[in-house]
Amino acid sequence: GKKGLFIVELSSQGAAAKAGVQNNDRLIEINGKNVENDTHEEVVEKVKKSGNHVMFLLSNEETDHYYTSQKMVLSKESANLRLLPLKPRLIEIQKGKNGYGFYLRMGQNTGDHVIKDVDSGSPAAKAGLKDDDIVVAVNGEQVDGLDHESIVGKIKQSEAKTMLLVVDKETDAMYKLAQISPFSYHYKAQNPDHKPRICKIVKGPSGFGFSLNMIKNKPGLFISEVQKHGPADTAGVENNDFLVEVNGVNVTNESYDNVVARIQDGGDRLTLLVCSKDAYKYFQSQNIPITASMAD
Repeated sequence: GKKGLFIVELSSQGAAAKAGVQNNDRLIEINGKNVENDTHEEVVEKVKKSGNHVMFLLSNEETDHYYTSQKMVLSKESANLRLLPLKPRLIEIQKGKNGYGFYLRMGQNTGDHVIKDVDSGSPAAKAGLKDDDIVVAVNGEQVDGLDHESIVGKIKQSEAKTMLLVVDKETDAMYKLAQISPFSYHYKAQNPDHKPRICKIVKGPSGFGFSLNMIKNKPGLFISEVQKHGPADTAGVENNDFLVEVNGVNVTNESYDNVVARIQDGGDRLTLLVCSKDAYKYFQSQNIPITASMAD
């Protein structure tokens, strides 16, 4: 009764099962492209063309039901990336008397920042850095879009040590195939304190039990006046939380009136994605989009 293609007849010892695919999973994307409206033949052709590696975005019945009930759209931004087989590596290098012991080059045609000439026995080699590793972040900052000089500058800024988030060629190819940033994967794994929260609120006799505040001349809305033991409080909403989504829709750039209308249109049930002020500042400083997938 649902559109789309479903996984059936899964071999229990096959590559798909080992990668986390389950019977009756619904196929949403192949290699970063939506296939929900494709025919069976088109999907089979896309899988064949993938060669030895294929990346599926899948949903199970429970997830489908939740997203449909919340009128939310399923996308890779809200996916759990725990099952991906290859992971970025975080490498902490202590500076030696001759520096770190590696060179950074710009990849021809790719614009990637590539590690070269790692000296054997150097601090970089001891920390696990390898030739042809691709730099994703320096000291917690994403390097996407930065030029060579800026990145070298960031590495030199740190006096005693530097932290590099890197991927090898195979890992890089996998994330590019899925069109996912390795930085967001690593972020989700490493920063439990900064997670946003999904709060499901059921309206009480006097409403949802919170107010909205805006900061003058700045985008974004904050939660205020959370009633103690009220519906919002019970759902985990806190004073000064930054409001990211209302019922699955990002509202960070919407006007106060629009957001209030969205909340009222939702009836008696409301799902908010919120995060603490500190988390919001962190995400802004790192240029990380806040999505529901970061929440537990």
